[in-house]
Amino acid sequence: MSTAPQTAEDLIQQARSQLQQQQLEPAKASLEASLKLQKTAAAYRGLGNIQFMLRNHRDSIPFFEKALEQDGGDHASLAMLAEAYFELGNTEKAVGYSTLAITAAPQEIRYKERFIHLSRDAVFFQYNHVIENTLLECLKTPSLDCSGAQGLWYNTFTLNPDFRRLYAVKRSAEKQSGFFGKIKERMAAALPAKDDAGASFDPTLLDKAVDFSPLMKPFFLLGLEKITVYTMAFEEFLTALRKSLLLQPERFSAQERLSIGASLAQYCFNTDYILNVTAEEIGKISALGTTATDIALRACYAPLQQISGIDEIAKKFTQNAELSGVLETQLTEVRLRENAAKNIPAITPIADAISVKVREQYEESPYPRWKTIPRNLSLERVADPLRKPGAKVLIAGCGTGQEAAQIATVLPDAQILAVDLSLASLSYAQTRTEKLGFKNITFRQADILQLGSLTERFDGIISGGVLHHLQDPLKGWEVLTGLLNDGGLMRIALYSKIARKHLVVAQDIIQQKGFPPTIEGMRDFRQQSASLLDRDVLNTISAVSDYYHAAMYRDMLFHVQEHCFDIPGIDAALKKLGLTFVQFILPPPVLAQYVAAYPSDPTAASLPNWHKFEQSHPLLFLGMYQFWCKAA
Repeated sequence: MSTAPQTAEDLIQQARSQLQQQQLEPAKASLEASLKLQKTAAAYRGLGNIQFMLRNHRDSIPFFEKALEQDGGDHASLAMLAEAYFELGNTEKAVGYSTLAITAAPQEIRYKERFIHLSRDAVFFQYNHVIENTLLECLKTPSLDCSGAQGLWYNTFTLNPDFRRLYAVKRSAEKQSGFFGKIKERMAAALPAKDDAGASFDPTLLDKAVDFSPLMKPFFLLGLEKITVYTMAFEEFLTALRKSLLLQPERFSAQERLSIGASLAQYCFNTDYILNVTAEEIGKISALGTTATDIALRACYAPLQQISGIDEIAKKFTQNAELSGVLETQLTEVRLRENAAKNIPAITPIADAISVKVREQYEESPYPRWKTIPRNLSLERVADPLRKPGAKVLIAGCGTGQEAAQIATVLPDAQILAVDLSLASLSYAQTRTEKLGFKNITFRQADILQLGSLTERFDGIISGGVLHHLQDPLKGWEVLTGLLNDGGLMRIALYSKIARKHLVVAQDIIQQKGFPPTIEGMRDFRQQSASLLDRDVLNTISAVSDYYHAAMYRDMLFHVQEHCFDIPGIDAALKKLGLTFVQFILPPPVLAQYVAAYPSDPTAASLPNWHKFEQSHPLLFLGMYQFWCKAA
C-alpha cells in the first residue's frame, strides 16, 4: 500500500511533534526535507529553534534571518532573534528585535513580558521614540506586570526632550580643576539617567515652568500608575510636583490638575505615602472639598478610605475616567479585602508575644502591593519532585500572596496551603489570587510556631524572609522541618549579616535617636538620613527598592524583630535539623563566577566555599540568602 508523498507543511508538523518529544535530530531532518520542497519561514524558524535549544545561539541567528527573508512579518522569528542576541550579551540588539516583535504582534503579551525582562539592564544614551512607544504598549496592557521596566522607563523619561524641559538632576561628582576636571564633568552630564544614585533633583526647571503638557502624555501618566522609580531624584521631583498641584493651582489647567493628580495618587498609594509632606500642605489638604480634582489631590496624600463618608461621595464619580482607577484601587479593592478578612479561618492560635507584635506590624503595613505576575515563570530543577499531581506544598509566611501565586503558577497540580499571621496580608492575597483565577491555594491565618499541631505533612515547604522575624528562628525552622515528608524539599530565605551591615548601622541610629515606626517617623528619618548616615551607607540603602515604599521601608529598617545569619550559622542549623543543603538560588552568571573560583565544587554545594565567596562579594546576598535544602 503506497502512502501519499509528504508536503512541506506535513513535514513541518512532523518536526513540531518530534520537538515536543525532544527528538532534535529527527526534527532537523524533517525541516531540512521540508525546505527541499518549499522554502518557508516556519521551516527556517524551526531550524533556528533547534540551534537555540542546543545553546548554539550564534548559529541560530542566520536561520531566523532567513525566516524573515521569507516572511518579513514573522514575529516569532523576531522574538527569537531578541532571545539569541540577549544570550550573546548584545542587549541593544535584543531590545531592538524585541520591539519589532511587539510592533508586528502587539496582541502577544508574552513578547511584552520578554521585552521587560530583556531590557531590565538596558541603558541608552540618546532618546529613542521606538523604545518609548514600546514601553507605552506595555503600560497599556492591563494584565502585564510592568514593574521590571522601571529602569528603562526612567532612562527614557530623562532622555525625552519634552520631559527634560521640566526635569533635571544635580549629580554629586567631585569637582576637579583644569582640563581633566572639565572632561569628568562632561562625562557625568552624559551619563544615562537610568541610575541617578547620589543625585538630587534640581527644581529650577520645574519652578520656572509654564507648560506642563508633557506630563499629560500617556507615557508619563500610565508610568506613574504602574511603575515605581527607585531613584531619590525622581521621588523629589514627584514631591515637588505634588506640592505645586496642591498649592499653586493657577500654574496648571483644570484638566492637568485632575489627570496628573489622579495618576500621582496611584503612585503615592502604591508607595504607601512615603513622599515627604510639609505643614503647609497638611493645612491645605484639610481645606479641600469633594470635587473630582479635590478627591484626586486628597488621594495623593492619604488613602481615600480615611475620608468620612467617602463611599457616598465616590458614587458621584463612578463614570469619571480620571478617577476610576483611583476609586478602584483605594475603595473597591479595599472593601473587598475587608470582607475577605472576615472569612479567613485561623488554624492555630497566635499567642507568642513577638508573633503578636509582628502581626500588628503587618496588619498596619502589609506588602508588597501587586496586581499580576509573569506567566513565563520557572522553578529550579531541584524542585521537579514537586511537579507531581497532588503534591502538597506549605508556604509558611505568605504575606500578600505574590509568592503563593508564583508557586501556584509553576506547580499548577500541587495543593498549596499558604499561612500568615496578618489578616490584612491574607485578605490581599486571597482577593488577588481569586481575581487571577487560582484554584489550588488555600489561605489560613496561623503562627509558624504553632504549626506543629497540624497532622498534615508536606512534600515541599517554602518560607521566604519569615524565620528571621521570630524570636527564636531555629525553633520555627524546627517546627517546619517536622512537617516535611521524608525526602521532602524546603526553600528558605534568611537575612545575611554581611550584606546587611549598612542596614544595621541605620537601624542602630534609628534606635539611638528614637525615630518611631510611624509614617511620620519614617519620613523624618529619611529627611535626616543625609546628615545622620555616611554617604556609603545612604547610597547602599537608597539603591534598594524597599527604600521607596513605606511598608517595605518599615520592614527593612523599623522591624519589631530581626535576626541576621551567616553561612556557617546556616550550615550549623542545617546539621542540627537533619537537613541537607542543595543549592543557593542565584543568577546563572553568579553561579558561573563561583564555579570558576571553586572548580572542585561544580555543583556549588560547598557552604564553606560559599562563605569565603561571600566575604569577597559582600553585597551578593543583599536580597537574602535563598536556598533549597532537603530532608534526609
